[in-house]
Amino acid sequence: MKKGYWTVGSALIVISTAVAFYAWPGNKAESNNDLRRTATVSMGTLNETVVATGVIRPVTGAEVNVGSRISGTVVSLLVVVGERVEAGQLLAELDATALEAQADEARADVALSKSRVALAESILTRRQRLTENGVVSAEDLDTAENALAAASAQLLRDKARLRSAEIALSYTQVAAPINGVVAEVSTREGETVAAAFAAPQVCHDHRS
Repeated sequence: MKKGYWTVGSALIVISTAVAFYAWPGNKAESNNDLRRTATVSMGTLNETVVATGVIRPVTGAEVNVGSRISGTVVSLLVVVGERVEAGQLLAELDATALEAQADEARADVALSKSRVALAESILTRRQRLTENGVVSAEDLDTAENALAAASAQLLRDKARLRSAEIALSYTQVAAPINGVVAEVSTREGETVAAAFAAPQVCHDHRS
């Protein structure tokens, strides 16, 4: 009896094993079919992003430090960092009260000198006539000529001083010398700056 049970058990094992081996080739075939799937190849663009840490600086010579030629208080700052500017555009303004007064004084001196020149010319003309008629001496004529020369010289001096005052007054307005982008602003409204102090820094815009 024990031998009979063993035979039946062996048969069950053999059958089970056969079924297992029979099922395995089919699974392998299905796996191969999955691996043999095809796709159409096409051209495309491969986008790759690189993340890095660093400092971007303009090339040498591309930066222009824009500063004031005179000392004064900043009353208006018209640009911010990153703003695009054009050559000649106003960047900042300094307090011009004192310089405007100096320019007005120089204009008044020029007007006074012009009137003195006119008076000296008139006196010289009269004395020239009187000298021809023998009424006044040659010495009086020389005096009139010297007075006119001195008045004319004073007029030239006052005009030069007026021109200097107007130039100094123009320095209260700081303008961009080139087309570019404001890279740095090292001052603020209400701050007193010294002559040649660099306020905005402009980077040259090569696209302009």
